[in-house]
Amino acid sequence: MDFSSSGQGTVEVTSIYADDENLANAIELMDFDEDPIQFQVCDHCGYPGCASGGWLSIRKLSKLIFMLPAFGKMDQGSWEASEYDPPYFTRVKGSILLDEEKYRELKAISPKLPNIEQIAHVSSYELARLLQWEAPFRVLGDYPNPISFRRELLSTTSLSDDDEALWILLDIFRLFETGGITTDLSSVEEGDERASFFLDVSDFIEWNPLVKKPGGQYGLVLKNGYCVVESKKG
Repeated sequence: MDFSSSGQGTVEVTSIYADDENLANAIELMDFDEDPIQFQVCDHCGYPGCASGGWLSIRKLSKLIFMLPAFGKMDQGSWEASEYDPPYFTRVKGSILLDEEKYRELKAISPKLPNIEQIAHVSSYELARLLQWEAPFRVLGDYPNPISFRRELLSTTSLSDDDEALWILLDIFRLFETGGITTDLSSVEEGDERASFFLDVSDFIEWNPLVKKPGGQYGLVLKNGYCVVESKKG
């Protein structure tokens, strides 16, 4: 990177890309002791925190590692929402979800990344906000507004009663949004019943945010074939 404008000259750094999107622009200069971590450091001086934006929190749930927007910081106000805005790729591709093996491969490239056992567990609140963030056409409302459903975008659902489907979905989101529950990670299995929400937008799309497990428990669907459910332990 060319830091001539700050009197440092040219510095050789390593960048990380995922699906052609820049995840980190200079891993040698990142401060991995912070939470959140700035993945996009200032391109004029290289100092973390100099430029706004580019921040992510690293969290885990069971065998999954999340790199997601720093909602805990962004919730504090409009200045914080701008200052701790996540990298642009999160608006294009969503958050980063890695299994432990992939995370270890990434850590081999960037050894200063926290060890898996040091990573904080993702809260149900963070999961709810993440799914709102990634929902198509902002159908769950705009962050940081409370999670709601833009009813005008819904054509129909795969459940027999659309109003009941919406009630179930929003009831689960409100439960998660409190942040007061513990969650379990589960795979979406062949025997699970996936609830489809058909959105009447520019391209008529099928959205599957909800899954019903054989025992009757509903969960919220993540990427990569996973879902999260309220923990029944203890």
